[in-house]
Amino acid sequence: MGEIQVGTGEPAGRYASAFGGLDALGLSLTNKFLVSITCGIAWLLGIPESRWIVFKTTHTTRDGEAFRYASTWQEGLVNGVVNFLLRVVTLGFAGAWIFCRNERFRLAHTTTAEGHRMHFPGQGIEIFLLRLFTPAVVLLTLGLAWPWLVVIKHRWLHAHTVIEDPRAPNG
Repeated sequence: MGEIQVGTGEPAGRYASAFGGLDALGLSLTNKFLVSITCGIAWLLGIPESRWIVFKTTHTTRDGEAFRYASTWQEGLVNGVVNFLLRVVTLGFAGAWIFCRNERFRLAHTTTAEGHRMHFPGQGIEIFLLRLFTPAVVLLTLGLAWPWLVVIKHRWLHAHTVIEDPRAPNG
């Protein structure tokens, strides 16, 4: 009656990717095919990026339960067009802010299996500084620091992914 089993399964809050390299390769190849048959229009509209967002979200689990993603294709299209316009107007300078914008969009449309909403408070300037810092570190270490930099980016991303708890006073 009400016993807690200790040491069974993964620790609470553990995230896992429920896809392998072949799944990612298949999506990548179909995205490239889609871009090529539309003469690049699919890329301009952010369709491959949207497909990655949905794939990454629905194939990520927390405590063995997959996340749920609910966005219409119209919302994804608007997001892609706005991102494209930001890239063009800023000559690509807004890449870090677009990355954060995509994470906010993805998490705004994602819920856990229990129905908890998610959000992303990360700022573009933080990714911009990391991207500014990355080439120098990679060159100085002859590429040996690349895995370390990837880990830094993922830690930053996970630290800024917030699952709202409806039982808490502030959400």
